[in-house]
Amino acid sequence: MTAESDKSDVPRPDRSLEDRLRGLQPPVPANLEAKLLAAIPKHQQAAVADTGRRRRAAWVWAAAAGGLAAAAVVLVTVLTQVSRCTAPPDSRVITAGAAGGNLKHMIQREETSARLLASTRILAGQDGTEEYVSRTLAYIAREYPDTIAAREIAASNKKQGAER
Repeated sequence: MTAESDKSDVPRPDRSLEDRLRGLQPPVPANLEAKLLAAIPKHQQAAVADTGRRRRAAWVWAAAAGGLAAAAVVLVTVLTQVSRCTAPPDSRVITAGAAGGNLKHMIQREETSARLLASTRILAGQDGTEEYVSRTLAYIAREYPDTIAAREIAASNKKQGAER
């Protein structure tokens, strides 16, 4: 046997596999699609076409609504953060206690008078400090009359006056 005879023993397909498979299918009439479409009643054809449009329209509306909701959330978040940054820390304190006054100055006055009163009370317990304590209390009442410390001194003086 020669190399040529080996090649002739193997069957060679004349056609490709695709051509052979197409040969197994029954032939489809050329106008079958047109006949099938013609068999569908007109009102059903419109309903089928309309359903596709409605589905697309629903998706468009849903996407638009979702986008608007997300934009609203972002807008509210941004505006909240901006208002927190621009508003004073506690506007209730400013409007209630500092009508026309400087809040920082008022706080410093309260702090100073409270410290002076606390140190004076500590010294009042020591021997020989009575004169210094009375001068310091008078100073607090005179220089810081609008503070809590001055009101406490005034209440204490009333109480001592009532006891005498």
